[in-house]
Amino acid sequence: MSQTKILDAASWHKGSYFYLLLLLLFTMFVLPLASTEISNSLPLGLFLSLIMLLGLYSLMHSRKVFWVGVLLVTPAFSTRWISYYMDTQLAGGIAEISGAIFWFFNFMIIIIHLLEERKISLNTIYGGIVAYLLIALCFSSLYHGIFIFNNNAFLFNGALETIGQSIDNQTFGNFTYYSLITLSTVGYGEITPFSNPARFASAFQGILGQLYLTIFLARLVGMHIAQFQQQ
Repeated sequence: MSQTKILDAASWHKGSYFYLLLLLLFTMFVLPLASTEISNSLPLGLFLSLIMLLGLYSLMHSRKVFWVGVLLVTPAFSTRWISYYMDTQLAGGIAEISGAIFWFFNFMIIIIHLLEERKISLNTIYGGIVAYLLIALCFSSLYHGIFIFNNNAFLFNGALETIGQSIDNQTFGNFTYYSLITLSTVGYGEITPFSNPARFASAFQGILGQLYLTIFLARLVGMHIAQFQQQ
């Protein structure tokens, strides 16, 4: 990659990571505090759609990567809005699973970009936090999708009698909370994976979160040492 292309990519990411970070923080930590009606309705769909579009925007530094992103985001974006207007379980499940796939792809591209960085900047920090939150959002959608297709996939409040309870009783906030707790390996136990897909997805997220923190922090330390030695 030429120096010009590297500079162009860095400039392109500078704004997208910051605004994507703000949007992720609001959607994952503020919106779930609202009532169930808000966190399960059109405002949530709007913010998740904006995250998808801004995530797609962050891929525009590479034409090939961008078009792969378009291919992945199209079913996620369209089925999410179809599920709101048609209120079908199949569309909702596909929306969550396809959204998880797109956000995981977005996470991987950001990681590659961060590993190509040669200097620590504020943009590097923004990108690192965005990547970490995208892991949480990705698995939040994955868990929600698993639950939509199988109401017995999770136990809530650790009680067996919650098996098979209505999908409408579980909100975006529940699965986002569970995803964040699993990512940080805290595991309070009030939400428990019960089906095999839910269990293995939870285990994979816990491992991925620890690997990410280890690799990213090691990379930051290495870049900081390299910058210090050059001074």
